[in-house]
Amino acid sequence: MDIDEYFAELASRAKWPSWLRETGAFWDGVDLLVDKQVSENDVWDWLAEIFGPITVDREQRLIFLERADRERMLDVRLIRESGEVYFSHKLRWSQRRITPAVADPIPYPQNAAFVSGVSICSFHSYKGGSGRTLHCVALAHNLVSSGRRVLLVDADLEAPGVTWMAAAQGARLDFSFEDFLSLLHGSENDDISEAIAIARKFLLNQSLGGVFVLPARRSPAANLVPRVDPVDLLIPGRSQYFLTESLAALAKAIGVDVVLVDLRAGFSELNAPLLLDPRVSRVFVTTISDQSVRGTVQVLTEVARRAPGRSLDDPFCTVLVTQFDEKRHANHVEEAISRFSQCIADAMLLEQPEDSSQSSDVTSLEVRTQPILSGFDPRLLALPSSWDEVAEVVRSVGLGDLLEVLADDLRRTGGSDEPEEVEEAKPDFSEVRGVLHEHTQRLMYAETAQDSPDFLTTESLENLVSAHRTDLPIEVIIGAKGSGKTFTYHAICSRRDWSIFARDAGVSDVEFSAPVIPVLSSENFSSPELLVDVRNAAAEELGTGSPPAFQEIREIITDAAAEDRSDSDWRRIWLSCLAGAAGLTSDPGSAEGELARIARVKRAVFVIDGLEDLFRNFVTDERQQQALRVLLTSVPDWFRSLRGRPLGLVIFVRRDLVRKAISQNSAQFLARYQSYQLKWDSTEVLRLVAWLVAGAGVILGLRTDRVSMLGRDELSKLLLSVWGRQLGSEKSREPRSEAWFLAALTDFAGQIQARDVATFVAEAAGLASGEPGRWPDRLLTPNSMKAALPKCSSSKISEIEEENLQVGDVFQKLRSIPVDERIVPFDGKQVGLGQSDVDLLKANGVIFEDEGKYWMPEIYRIGLGFKPVRGKSRVLAIAKRVARMSDSR
Repeated sequence: MDIDEYFAELASRAKWPSWLRETGAFWDGVDLLVDKQVSENDVWDWLAEIFGPITVDREQRLIFLERADRERMLDVRLIRESGEVYFSHKLRWSQRRITPAVADPIPYPQNAAFVSGVSICSFHSYKGGSGRTLHCVALAHNLVSSGRRVLLVDADLEAPGVTWMAAAQGARLDFSFEDFLSLLHGSENDDISEAIAIARKFLLNQSLGGVFVLPARRSPAANLVPRVDPVDLLIPGRSQYFLTESLAALAKAIGVDVVLVDLRAGFSELNAPLLLDPRVSRVFVTTISDQSVRGTVQVLTEVARRAPGRSLDDPFCTVLVTQFDEKRHANHVEEAISRFSQCIADAMLLEQPEDSSQSSDVTSLEVRTQPILSGFDPRLLALPSSWDEVAEVVRSVGLGDLLEVLADDLRRTGGSDEPEEVEEAKPDFSEVRGVLHEHTQRLMYAETAQDSPDFLTTESLENLVSAHRTDLPIEVIIGAKGSGKTFTYHAICSRRDWSIFARDAGVSDVEFSAPVIPVLSSENFSSPELLVDVRNAAAEELGTGSPPAFQEIREIITDAAAEDRSDSDWRRIWLSCLAGAAGLTSDPGSAEGELARIARVKRAVFVIDGLEDLFRNFVTDERQQQALRVLLTSVPDWFRSLRGRPLGLVIFVRRDLVRKAISQNSAQFLARYQSYQLKWDSTEVLRLVAWLVAGAGVILGLRTDRVSMLGRDELSKLLLSVWGRQLGSEKSREPRSEAWFLAALTDFAGQIQARDVATFVAEAAGLASGEPGRWPDRLLTPNSMKAALPKCSSSKISEIEEENLQVGDVFQKLRSIPVDERIVPFDGKQVGLGQSDVDLLKANGVIFEDEGKYWMPEIYRIGLGFKPVRGKSRVLAIAKRVARMSDSR
């Protein structure tokens, strides 16, 4: 190839002798078409002049090439001019033989992995300008920083990017991808050892920042049409995967773990061999523009048809969405995510589980098919030219951290195929797993958690206490079922005084004391005597009489709700219940005055829970809705009218009750109390897991009162000892344990509920205790976590059916559907759901409507026995869409 190019350069500079008519360099020799009158000595003199005397051997009629461990040469053939054109130059497309086999995928490689466990990752984009090269370079820096050896290949032979960066840095570019293709093309009998030896000789000198760089060509300014395309290597008799296997062999030769390949954009024969090998981690970079999205979907669809992965051991395709504004483009991003997630799942040819016992695999698949999002950053608008300057931009923007999941996959697969050293066995976790199981099981229900000496200070509780240092709270604490309302209610009541609760929540400068007065509680509270004792102690401190029983107050409410009442009537009724709980009169006519009288000399905080038990028919009963609306709006307003706010009121209520009771202005109402909502984001959920483990004492040195101070990164590292990095070994293709856990328990309200977390940890710890000697590096084993999800889902469904009769009735309708018809997404009418049923399920995060169909999150789907339609597993994408919509509201 170099000889051919050199002859072309001499011709362009008019340096050919008059007797030379035409040249052609091939793998078996160089043909020179010369004038029939020229002497051979003149020809060899000229060749020695232009190539150098030691390159040309006139006696043997040879030109010597670059050598590795042996001499390499080309024969020189002189052809005398005969009057006809010797060489023919043809314009051609790649030829394809059309047979019935074109409908089938390309035959799977004979070897499921590359030599020495080398990983190859290709970056492709349908359109240029998407940030493909930049993110490829960012991933290279991430891997090198963690100790991996990386070969970065600029395979964009038409518009190289990495090559320009390296050239601007002044790096050596003595050997290129184009050179490597040329050597491979000319390898005899598919023996690539010589090509590898020559490439190694130069590549070891082409390192930038720890990354070995193979540029597209030696001179980025050459702008030449590629002499050899990657598809030119696919001659009869060679492996379909000749190029990728050769790259892996080259990586092994220079001691590299991971090969990153920056490909040509669009549908091009230049990128086909890298995109159609299922052993390659294929990353598709796209913006959210319609053309880019459609093109990327088209490429993914073709990959799914021709070269799908066959098992979880094959790398997943990854879509990287770039250059969007999170606020302006949220809907566009969500639509793109939905399309890409499905395409990625199709590209793996994985069957959906046929029964709910395997539903954890559905969650694993959902986690692995989620696109990576890389939003717009103005620092990326004008990139510098050199390698080091680009690396600094990558670090400042944090692109490497963004690609950590992808880097993790490559770190697990890259490395030697030598046997791993056996690590020294760690202490068996069997015994402490049992301790964790028993401890967490006690905390699964707030009603049975009286023995717990402390509680986890979440952001909402910290906000509640911090906002009321100099006055008492008059707030509504809103949370979904299982979010920790009753647990927090118990934490407040058991401390008997607001200042003590504030101190234990981490705020020590509250300026007053105020006894806590429980008014209503959950009917399932297993120790009502505790609440009676707390209420009697408060009455004694206030100097009032004996409070009535909890049941008496409940009956006052239920009897009043049997008749039509005005809002004013209901406010008096509620105030009379509060006054009665404080040991004052229960007469609605005088309760307001009695409360005002005691407020002049005393302080107290009234606490209400268990409203879902009191209003079991709130969905359809307008009287119950009215009663609840007055409690949530008019009663707090009355408390706020008292000068100095001497009386506090904390009401715990489920979110669905609020939406039904305050239907017209529910969004405004929810926004008012947003800071105190018991809404568990992913960081709070991880804190809860750490708190449960710390409370069981199974991780030495971890104190429960320190957990709330831990940040996300600290929590993730800490929890590696709980569930490991992956749901399997470090070399497995299983998803990250943390990501899988969060995905599996998330509902369509965009939350994970505290009770579900406790149930999951308790179940998994109990199951793991039955695996003695296995997975000594973690508390919860992969098998126990996967098996705990169906148990957790079934438990959640059963609890809801017992505690929320309206939702339970709808669940029974869904359970009555024949098993083979329980499929998501589903049509509400076809499965017998009325509009009120749909509204109820939506309010509880059980379903979400998309394009006229209803979806279920895994935490509900498994317990209700629904299966996903094959090829339509979009639960995580839908969940993220719901979360974004919720955040925007």
